[in-house]
Amino acid sequence: MKTLVNLSLFVLYAIVCTAQTAVLLPQPKIQFLNSIGTPLAGGCVQTYAAGTTTNQATFTDSSGNVQNQNPVILDSAGRASIFVSSGVLYRFVVSSFGGINCASGTLQYTQDNVALGSVLTVGGSNTQVQFNQAGVLAGSSNFTWNNATQTLSIGALNTTSGGTLAGVFAGNPIMTGSWSIKALNTIQYADQFAGTDACAKINAAIKALSAQDGVVYAQGIIGAQFCATNPFAGVSASSSGTVYMGGSVISTTASWIIPNKWRVIGIGRGNAADGLNTVIKANIGFPINTPVVQFGASGPIFGVQLNDLGVDCSNISGAIGVQNSFAQEQSGLDHVLIRNCAGTGLLVTNASQNSGPYENLEILNDSACTNCGATTVLANFQSGSAPSGGMHHASLNSNGVPTVPNDALKLDAQGSFSDIHVEYSLRGITIGSQTATAPIALRDTECGPSPTVTTCISISNAFASSSILLEGVGSASGNLLVDNIHGYTDTRNHMAFYLSNTGIFTNTQTNEYLQSLLGNCTTTEYNTVQVGNFTTDAIAGCVDMPITATVHQVDGIAGYVTNHVNIAQSGGAVGGYFQGRQMADNGAAWGSNSLVQDVAGLNAHQIISNEVDVNVLGTPARAWGVLVSGGSTGKRDR
Repeated sequence: MKTLVNLSLFVLYAIVCTAQTAVLLPQPKIQFLNSIGTPLAGGCVQTYAAGTTTNQATFTDSSGNVQNQNPVILDSAGRASIFVSSGVLYRFVVSSFGGINCASGTLQYTQDNVALGSVLTVGGSNTQVQFNQAGVLAGSSNFTWNNATQTLSIGALNTTSGGTLAGVFAGNPIMTGSWSIKALNTIQYADQFAGTDACAKINAAIKALSAQDGVVYAQGIIGAQFCATNPFAGVSASSSGTVYMGGSVISTTASWIIPNKWRVIGIGRGNAADGLNTVIKANIGFPINTPVVQFGASGPIFGVQLNDLGVDCSNISGAIGVQNSFAQEQSGLDHVLIRNCAGTGLLVTNASQNSGPYENLEILNDSACTNCGATTVLANFQSGSAPSGGMHHASLNSNGVPTVPNDALKLDAQGSFSDIHVEYSLRGITIGSQTATAPIALRDTECGPSPTVTTCISISNAFASSSILLEGVGSASGNLLVDNIHGYTDTRNHMAFYLSNTGIFTNTQTNEYLQSLLGNCTTTEYNTVQVGNFTTDAIAGCVDMPITATVHQVDGIAGYVTNHVNIAQSGGAVGGYFQGRQMADNGAAWGSNSLVQDVAGLNAHQIISNEVDVNVLGTPARAWGVLVSGGSTGKRDR
């Protein structure tokens, strides 16, 4: 049955009846007047379909069962009961009395496109929305107007053609579905894109950026997630941006290959069991011998960063946690946890020159890494002569693995490495075992306590060929240092300073060690004397020159000074100045002690204990080859 509305609820100009506690009573019957306000007694109201002369019915009551005659004949007061179909457009023609059906009456007015109801088409400069007496849009209780507060309330809004919003919006709206804020085309929200693959959502968000430059917020992708694609697949090599990850564990069967000038930043590093962390985790089916995260597919590229998250290789055979083979300047890791990588935790190869630093790292393998073995390496810098920003503040630990690795850290890259802690490997740090090394500085590093460590730092004689500086290193177990180039082993717990130079020395080069660090000496005589005499040296110098050397002279200690100061009684120029003080009984004090030995029975050119040369060009007050003075209160001088 049709929904009918009494025509008396509206006047022919559009009105809005307010939704209030009390409202003005509308006319029970509608009354028609002529132009001077006199009722149209016996007048007629002809009703047609809008815009036509086709009759369209009205009804005597709201049931819609009985139609009015058309035209409707008004009573002596110009009134009639006229009910119209809701949502139907009418054309009204009003005439005064005259003849049958007002055929000879005078036309009063015509009104076209008259309608009431919820399907009213709103448009045009003179069209207004019609409400009923309750302040509700005809046909819908979800659309109301409060005239007192000038507030339009919409229970549900569905627009398919867009539009414009302006002004200030308050309250706590809840937005569902897939929202895309197109105006902010340098920011995209990955969780608003369709699909169940987390990486596909991130990829779609990246590609929705203007020129693929900007920021992607993936912080709405939380909890356990799945990933079967590289989130950066097809991203322009000339683009740049940042992806911010949320608290999620993303199990992936595809490598994340981060392109040029892109950063991935999580909300915290942790493993898959931790909450409120970001973890990229190799899933079942992840390819073997493959990095979970890789910096670029080709190079050179720049500015690739991975920060504040965890990478879990899930014990996949040969898997690599993070590999950098192409990213150079401004590329590296910060606050990253790498776990259970049976191949290598962090691999930095020779095309990644000037990358780094790699800092604030934990690289851990535990009992879950059953594929970890002797050849597993937790961190491997094999970039050779290519400079590196180094690694700083790192902990490398294989506690619990079935087979401990031979090496926790392999260093074959030029750079500075500091504040490194190693546990549970046979060798903590091996230098120069894979490729020719450039200068390396290793500082503030320790091994253990770990019963498996046999050597904390091992300098390989395979490729190590440049200066290697150790400063402030220590080991709680095993040998502190084994220098296989010079055949030197240090078994102490701590070492302040060690410098290993190799190769053929010219007459302008020296090899010097502090605090009895005798890396180049292969004989045991000096060490035996030192231990037997319980000797400690402020400075100890030892050079063992190979037979192929081209130098003509080897100096234990050499001093060359020149004084240009013209002051009477000045200290002058002293090539070597030695003092010894004995402050207890039964000891000796030497200013200097010189020993020259022919230990091989050679036909030596010269054997000289001390040589004294004095060359005088001016007229000095004194010139001494040797000045010896001595005095004692208890013994005679000599």
